[in-house]
Amino acid sequence: MIKPIPELLSATIAATTDTNNDIRLMACSALGNIGQRASTKEVIETLLNPIRNGDYNVQDAACKALSEIGANAAPKAVIEALVHATAHPDYDPRDDAPNTISSIDNSAATQFTLRYQNIATDNEESIQRATYAILLNIGLHGKPKEASDALLYAMQNGNTYLQRAAYRSLRKMGEKAATTEAIRVLTHAMENEDQYVREAVSRVLAAMGENAATKEVIEALVKAVRDDDKHVRKAACRALGTMGEKASTKEVIETLIHAVWNDDEHVREAAGKALSNLPKTTAMKEPIQALVHAMHDDDNEVRRVACGVLTNMGEKAAEKEVIEALVNTMLGSSGDLPAAAHTALKKMGENATTKEAIEALLHYMQNVDLWNQNQVSEAFFGIREKPATNEMIDALVLAVQNEDRGMRLAALIALDSMPEKPATNEVIEALTLAMRDDDDYVRWRASKILRIMGEKAATKEVIDGLLRVIQDEHYYVREEALCALGTMGEKAATKEVMEALMHAMRVDNDNVRNAAGEKHIEG
Repeated sequence: MIKPIPELLSATIAATTDTNNDIRLMACSALGNIGQRASTKEVIETLLNPIRNGDYNVQDAACKALSEIGANAAPKAVIEALVHATAHPDYDPRDDAPNTISSIDNSAATQFTLRYQNIATDNEESIQRATYAILLNIGLHGKPKEASDALLYAMQNGNTYLQRAAYRSLRKMGEKAATTEAIRVLTHAMENEDQYVREAVSRVLAAMGENAATKEVIEALVKAVRDDDKHVRKAACRALGTMGEKASTKEVIETLIHAVWNDDEHVREAAGKALSNLPKTTAMKEPIQALVHAMHDDDNEVRRVACGVLTNMGEKAAEKEVIEALVNTMLGSSGDLPAAAHTALKKMGENATTKEAIEALLHYMQNVDLWNQNQVSEAFFGIREKPATNEMIDALVLAVQNEDRGMRLAALIALDSMPEKPATNEVIEALTLAMRDDDDYVRWRASKILRIMGEKAATKEVIDGLLRVIQDEHYYVREEALCALGTMGEKAATKEVMEALMHAMRVDNDNVRNAAGEKHIEG
């Protein structure tokens, strides 16, 4: 490794004391650029002067330089100077003083966490702030266990400011702070008489997530959901929602369901979101039934809240009884209830892909009139951003071939509502069969879907089916079939198709003749 020229290094060191801030800043940056080759006692002591006393920008440049240079050990003077820099009134948490402690060497972070109690008892709030900025940085990038232990000490022994700073730092560390000791201390703190402490601890546990999901933690959070303070209740609900499968118990779910009837809307929202975040288990069955029951309540506010919870639960609540209750509310209520039910149904439609969910909706649709079929289908299927799953397609294909006319039509309307039509072989075959259906509306809807699919559906069987349908007794079915042929591309440019189009142009009504003429021109 090439060492810097001694004269140049000496000149750079001297420039760090220049009266001009810009020169001092450039000198500090130059020392940093030299890197570990400048890692001498003289250089380190030189950089400490602007860190302790310099202009803020020069101070920051000196911190960066010290971070680049590194050190074999972090003397007390280095650590205290960096704390001083972090305590600067213009300090930005994104700047480099905290980074420097955790990067100059491994011992620096350890030394700091061992000594931080003395630094943190400084009467200046800025020094206290600096201490926790550095502890947080050490926890995130250096030694999480040491930082966590130090923060736990402050949480239990510091003044109010220190405690709050410790909670914030632990929360930002998240799962990295989830040591066995941390979880034990936090669980005990959930019993603190100070409501702020209970709320803050709940938020820390939420940040730790499944790493903190012990039996004792979950029990403490369940108790906190019934706390007298609404902020504690909200924080506890959110924390339970992060605990994963271990929190998907009957007791937890019943507690959250109870919380959705809370007087505070923020608690209700937090409980609903927690339910949506927990994995679905058999323990959810009874609470979901309770929500279905609430959907039939005489009190519109109860029904509105139930819709809100079901919206948050999304696909986890996509069961036959739930879908029927939401559809009934959407079509048969007044005020803001239809919109609330519609939102819940849309939320389920985005993710509900199970055969049971699709069958439940189709079963309902087969027994309502055409206008309502379209309304329900658009709400459930019309907003899907994700492609249809195989399970969903299988359910719809079976329904298209169902012996009940209402079920066949419901399935076709569902397919038609999807922004992205699933042009699989199974769907195309089902639509080809549907063009032979006894019901004219089924034939029309099948032709329409094939028109939208276009060349992706251009099989010989589809084209033959459309040729047959352009002779349908109902003009609107003939018109749709002609339009569908117009989207089939080169595969439909056959003599047989051309002859059929010429015939339609001669003998049919204006709409059909126009459709045939457009297709003839395209062909």
